[in-house]
Amino acid sequence: YMVQAFPAKWRLKALVLGLGASQLALPLARLFSEDLLQIAEWRGLYLFELGLALTSLGCVFMLKLPPGDRFRTFEKLDFLTFALLATGVALLCAVLSLGRIDWWLEAPWIGYASAASILLIMAGLCIEHNRSNPMLMTRWLGSGAIIRLALAVILIRMVLSE
Repeated sequence: YMVQAFPAKWRLKALVLGLGASQLALPLARLFSEDLLQIAEWRGLYLFELGLALTSLGCVFMLKLPPGDRFRTFEKLDFLTFALLATGVALLCAVLSLGRIDWWLEAPWIGYASAASILLIMAGLCIEHNRSNPMLMTRWLGSGAIIRLALAVILIRMVLSE
C-alpha cells in the first residue's frame, strides 16, 4: 500500500517506510503496560489487538489505490518454477526448524534435505533469470539499489533488536 500510495519517484522511500513500520512492533510492545494485562488478563490484550487490526482494516478501506493494469501474466513455465522454489523453500524451512533439534549427523535426512533445497532453489532462480518474461525479477532483485535496501533493512532490524 505504501508503494502504491506514493508517487513513482518516491517508491523506494515508500518501500523503506513500509518495511520500517513493520519493524516497530517490538519497540511499541514495550509501551504496553503490564498492569493492563492484570486488569482483564489476556482478554484485554486480545481486544487491543482486535482494535489495531480493525484500525488497519479501516485505513485500507479509506486509502483507495489507483487502478492497475490487468493482463494475464502466468505462463506454463511459471508452474514449474513455483514448484521448484516452493519445494526448495519448504525443505529449507524444515532443515532450519528441525536442524536445531536433530543434528545432521544423527539424522541424515537433514543433510539430504539441505542439499536438495539449495539445488531446487538455485534451479528455480536459474530458470527465472534466463526467461524473457519472468515471474520473479531476479535482475531487479540483484540490482544495487535493492541490495542497499536489504542491507539497510537488516541494519535497522539489528538496531531495533538491541
